[in-house]
Amino acid sequence: MAWIRPLKVLVSAFAVLLFFFCPLRAAAGDGSIVLEADRVEYDQASGFAVATGRVRISRDLIRVFAPRIEYSAVNHTIEAFSDADSRVVLFHGAQRLEGELLTLDMISGEGLFRNASGSFPAEKGEIHASGADVTTIRIKEGQRLESVPGKVQKGLVEGDQVYLWSDVGFTTCSDDNPHYQLVSKRLVVIPGYRVVASKPAIYVGGKYLLSYPFDYVIDLSEGSRTQFLPQVMYEGDKGLGVSFGAPLVMGDVNARWKALLWSEVDFEGALS
Repeated sequence: MAWIRPLKVLVSAFAVLLFFFCPLRAAAGDGSIVLEADRVEYDQASGFAVATGRVRISRDLIRVFAPRIEYSAVNHTIEAFSDADSRVVLFHGAQRLEGELLTLDMISGEGLFRNASGSFPAEKGEIHASGADVTTIRIKEGQRLESVPGKVQKGLVEGDQVYLWSDVGFTTCSDDNPHYQLVSKRLVVIPGYRVVASKPAIYVGGKYLLSYPFDYVIDLSEGSRTQFLPQVMYEGDKGLGVSFGAPLVMGDVNARWKALLWSEVDFEGALS
């Protein structure tokens, strides 16, 4: 079911279906799609709506804000557009993404976010990611494509979507020019559960230091012991080093990896 709630309705050549202009009263989590905007034009014949101004569309955990959203009531898909003043913003639980253009199936949660950046909570702060397109797919599809490593623990995941970032930089530093950054070809975000970065390269002060030899896992669940913020150190015979402690996921095997990565002598580590 979809609810469309315009704050101001434009009636022109478009037919207006008054059923949709009901107050916002759908209960959270009931699966209803709710569209609110300053202006809505709705074509009853095609089931197509154009919302402009202050636009919000939501369903369960997913909320999208944009200056313009085009919505099909037939297949429940949207296109959300940015403008010179405002970017498209998507919230999935505590995760926040923003970008230029979002195409999204509001039922399955599958879609594509162009030129996205975003943040999600981890440890006592937030992880900030930027500089990439983000694809969203369902968890089962991600497992079929082997984009989601290992088994996903039920009860911890928020929703049924996985966010796949390509060629992305991420850090806990919120500065425009972070003092350190990890760069990965692929970053998988499972909201409320974990982040998996594919063998990230580590940059300190904008300079390449070394690359992590395994996929790097950041646990997003409550009470996580993941050490995300690296500890930078120097020893004369080993060079510049970075200390990490993180879960190691290899298929269905979960362990804990503690490593010291050195610029001159590769790495030292222990598995537990």
